[in-house]
Amino acid sequence: MTILQKRDRLRIYYEGEDLTPRFLVNPLYSSLEDKRTAFDVISLAQLENSRSTSVNHVRTSYVISSPLFSSIYSLDEIIDAKCNDSIISFTKESNKASIKTFDVIEDTEDVPSQFHLPQLDSQAITSPMDRVTIVLKETETFFIFELPQLTADTTSTEGQLVAEENERYKQVLATSKRKTMNTETQTPQIYTKTRGTCVGRQERKNHATIVNNWIMFDTLQNKNSNTEKLYKENRFKFDEPKPKEQCRDPDDELGIIASKDSYEEASRIILHILANKYYGKEQKRFVGLLRQDPCDPDLELVYGLELLWQHTRDDLCTRRVSAITWNSINNSLLAVGYMSPTKLRHCQEEMAPGIVIIWCAKNPAEPDRYYEFSSPVTDLDWSRTRPNLLAIGFYDGIVRIIDVSKKQLTIIRQSDRKSVSSYEPHWQVTWWPITSESFEIASDGEQLYVCNQDGCIYNFIPDEHFIGRQLLRLWRTEGKVPGIQQLDQCLSHKVSIAQSTAVLLLRCHPSQPGIYFVGTEEGYVHRCSTSHHQSQLETFRAHNGPIHGLEFSPFCEKILLTCGADWTARIWTEGLNEPLLTFSTSMACVTSVSWSPRNSTIFASAVNNEICIWDIRRKTCRPASVTCISQGAIIQKIQFTSNGEQIVAADDNGIVYVYNTMGIPLAPFDQVQTFINAIDKALLIKPEILKRFKNLGFINVLE
Repeated sequence: MTILQKRDRLRIYYEGEDLTPRFLVNPLYSSLEDKRTAFDVISLAQLENSRSTSVNHVRTSYVISSPLFSSIYSLDEIIDAKCNDSIISFTKESNKASIKTFDVIEDTEDVPSQFHLPQLDSQAITSPMDRVTIVLKETETFFIFELPQLTADTTSTEGQLVAEENERYKQVLATSKRKTMNTETQTPQIYTKTRGTCVGRQERKNHATIVNNWIMFDTLQNKNSNTEKLYKENRFKFDEPKPKEQCRDPDDELGIIASKDSYEEASRIILHILANKYYGKEQKRFVGLLRQDPCDPDLELVYGLELLWQHTRDDLCTRRVSAITWNSINNSLLAVGYMSPTKLRHCQEEMAPGIVIIWCAKNPAEPDRYYEFSSPVTDLDWSRTRPNLLAIGFYDGIVRIIDVSKKQLTIIRQSDRKSVSSYEPHWQVTWWPITSESFEIASDGEQLYVCNQDGCIYNFIPDEHFIGRQLLRLWRTEGKVPGIQQLDQCLSHKVSIAQSTAVLLLRCHPSQPGIYFVGTEEGYVHRCSTSHHQSQLETFRAHNGPIHGLEFSPFCEKILLTCGADWTARIWTEGLNEPLLTFSTSMACVTSVSWSPRNSTIFASAVNNEICIWDIRRKTCRPASVTCISQGAIIQKIQFTSNGEQIVAADDNGIVYVYNTMGIPLAPFDQVQTFINAIDKALLIKPEILKRFKNLGFINVLE
């Protein structure tokens, strides 16, 4: 009997009462883990020594039973324990027998089941009790699930109330155009039941082995080194020929390296670092690190422009710039669209390729992105919600959306001829936020609006279909229209056979959702709505000729600035069909205008090769300053940056100029009131217009 079995049979009695502690584990639910200890192995080994002095190779087993569980021990385990215990008494027992244990290592045996079934001890089973006391108590009732009844008996009070409610509902629905009927239905009931399954036991085997430090070291070394082949090589088989290493030309190796994307990215970063050596001071002025002290007593209000750098390339010297726009998130990125060369005729412009270049202020000498298209570019605009998307309008009537985050040309969306069948150029492409009056709501909160030479205005939703919907089509205006006086037409002027007028500009109203303004080639400005698809809401004549610029004031939402081919730039207000102020410098077309986002009374205009800075608070008869670019060039577009510190201009020679403003007065504390006071002062020579302007209550609305 083992020590543990003797311990289990011990009993403690005190004054005739059994005080033996109970087992921590219920004997009916014995643990599945092995209960053997070193004491059991030693006792069994000593018992075996007394019975036999030699061990044969025959496989035997020794059974040990206990009142709680039974375990089967193999003779190999007993021999191992015996060998460990016989080290002390080796000299005494060496003459008696010789034990052979190393032959057992090569054998394998089945692993016994890991599940133990308890054996009930007859002594542990107690007799049933004669009397059992059961106490029943009522607890508080709570509902785990409640399914309310949706029907009621007509004979009950609840049923009568439901019947009256049904009759009242029938009277409400009793109309000539709506019919109802009563039907019965039954919900099918699905019966389910629980199923169980039994997974078969996986067979296992025990295998003895010898592992020491040397074996583990050799195994690790073989794993890290190249192992030999597991099969024997055929001595009649020839060796496989080794591939000859071709010596590459250094030029070929450089070409392979240059074709990798990682090399292009590294080169771009290095060029940005090297550009800081030549444009370091100019770049600091661009980001605002170097500024003029506005409190300097020697500061002169010259309204000047200082040239920082030029964006140009040799292959762009014959192309005119059609559109420029700054990125709304990254202020250092400038997208520029180029049309066909200036020497081509109008019929050849459609066949010339177009170019879109993304210039970066970190490296003004080299473009950051360069994309080439089959048709000239007419306009482009950045998305506000997704600044990596750029919408582009083309001369052949196609609209594309590209992803500029990738160097290769990646077209996200492209219009098809099924939805927009026009082949005329799109003169304006702009992103507008979603309004409640729009057709559908896009996922990114923006929609794309375009206008073309046919007088059509389209709306594109940037989804997977990218279908264009026609909002409005403008026809030629006839009759007397409010606004400026129309000049007499030349008798030799050819009469156009087209009934529609070209829409050149689109501007969304900054405060009224669904309202937008349109500028045409006839010089008219139309006030339109996205909910009216048949006609415009209001029309007035702004210029005698095509309108080239239409901008809302960033401080006064009802003030509008326009420029056109009649050599003038005009300021308008909503509610008046006459211009408040008119600006002109020479007998030349005003190609572009732009409000300053820094000062409410300052704006810029482009005439020939001159950039004119106007300040209506000082004077309206002539500009505050005039800056000229290269002789013979014509400025196509001008635009202020978002902070108003710089202004960019582009000409018809493919050159983009970036200027820094100098000698600009400080921004007033109340921008709106300062702007209104400047207009009142300028309208002193026009008392009738000033009176009508004050009667609008414009100051109160702005406040």
